[in-house]
Order: sequence, then C-alpha cells, then structure tokens
Amino acid sequence: MFEAFGLADQLVSEAYWVNEVGFWRPDPEDPSRITRTGRIQDVEDGLSEFPHVIVNQARMLAYLRDSMARSASRLEPCYGLQAADVQVAPDGKAPVTVTLRHVADGQETGEISTVRARYVVGCDGARSAVRTSIGQELVGDAMNSSWGVMDVLAVTDFPDIRLKAVVHSADQGSLLIIPREGGYLVRLYIELDQVRDRDMLDARSVTPEKLAAVANRILHPYAIDVKSVGWWSVYEIGQRLCRKFDDVPAEEMPTQLPGSSSPATPATRTARRPDRG
Repeated sequence: MFEAFGLADQLVSEAYWVNEVGFWRPDPEDPSRITRTGRIQDVEDGLSEFPHVIVNQARMLAYLRDSMARSASRLEPCYGLQAADVQVAPDGKAPVTVTLRHVADGQETGEISTVRARYVVGCDGARSAVRTSIGQELVGDAMNSSWGVMDVLAVTDFPDIRLKAVVHSADQGSLLIIPREGGYLVRLYIELDQVRDRDMLDARSVTPEKLAAVANRILHPYAIDVKSVGWWSVYEIGQRLCRKFDDVPAEEMPTQLPGSSSPATPATRTARRPDRG
C-alpha cells in the first residue's frame, strides 16, 4: 500500500528495524534479579518479503495527508467531527444518515452536521456508533490485567534498551521494550500488579513517575532514569469479539468470494452495502 502511494522508501528509511528479540527471566541463582536467557532473530529467513519495522502512527498519517494533498483530487481529511448517531433507512439512494457533533479542543461546540450516504464504514473504536447502529455488540470479558505504556527518553544501564526485549521478573510483573525510530526514544509496556498497584489503579492516580517506578522494580538489578515522557497511557487488556461486521442479511451473504477457494470473511463494520438501494 505504501509503495502504491510512493511512501515506502521514506517510511522504511526512518523506521526502527526489529532484527532481534532479547528475552530476560529471573536468575536461577537469585530470582530477585533478571538475566538474559536468549537473543534470537526476530523474523526467520524466508517468512516474509517485508521487514519488521516500527514507525509511529502520527508520522504515517502525516505522510498520508501529504500524499492526499498532492493527489489529483486534492483531498483533505476532516477533523473535529464525532459521530453521534447513525440511522439506516430500509431503502433509498442514500439510506444511511450520520449525525456529527463538532468538537474543538476536546469540547463540543454545539454545532451539528448531518451527512447522507450510500454506505458508512466505521473505524471508530471500541465504542463504535456504527456498530451500535447495525445492532452488533462486542462480547467477551476483560482479563483483569492493566498495563501502562510510555514513550520515553531515558538513561539506563539495561544492556538491551535498543533491542526489542521481553522481560519477565519473578514477582514484579513483566515489561516489553520496543525502541522507537530516531535512535533516542523507547517505548515501555509495563504490567501493573493487580495487588501491589491496585490503589493507584482504583484511584486513577497513575502517573509517568509511578510507571517508571514499576519499570525499575521489574528491571532489577538494572535501573532506568526517565528524563522526558513524550506520551503515556494506561489500558486494560480484554478479548472481545463481534459476531459480524456488517448489516448484510445472512441470506444475501456470498458463501465465498469470486475467485476464492475459502469462505468470505467480514473485514469491516459497514452500515448498508454500497449496492443497496
């Protein structure tokens, strides 16, 4: 896809290349300390023609916006709009009506817009208004596991800081280290203990400083001194699935795609097929 837009070379040249993975576990002689137990090639030879690279999403979006602006249609994305309601009529040339709230600086402005369309494809996340509008829901449970994530500029004596690394401690949790492009920042995925860290999770008092303290617990005897935080968040891991991703009646679904030897599988949440009406 990026080659089609003429962006592949730019992205690949600035990306962090994930060539190896380091594995760390408790030292058998002293479980309070971690030790490296393996360092392997990230992708085995012949598995894929594509390199495993990491580029931050904002950078990719900037490239795509630039490509859109220079295209023949001079397209520009619309920001500051939030889908508040999606209504699907039984027929008509534009059966889907979307109500949009205008948002500025995180606050609603009070302005409302309405868009009529032949179909709507929703990429609006876990609380999808499009999914709700077609009567679908996510089914499943949270795994009662919380993780913090930070992009940081840090000083550390941990030897694999510029390597993708998976760290499992004896009783302090786990840590995933993913270096960021540019050679300076590193992303830390930090497991939060449901007992030891329960108070700050319940009180929603998690801060980058507290996440850094947890990372230091896991990395012992190594230490990481966070100098700057570019971005951080906390999220809960869950496994939830949607029964289907469109509103096409079962009797109208093809049993397999043209030219395909396997049954068709839904790929997007779609309100009303393009050829409806």
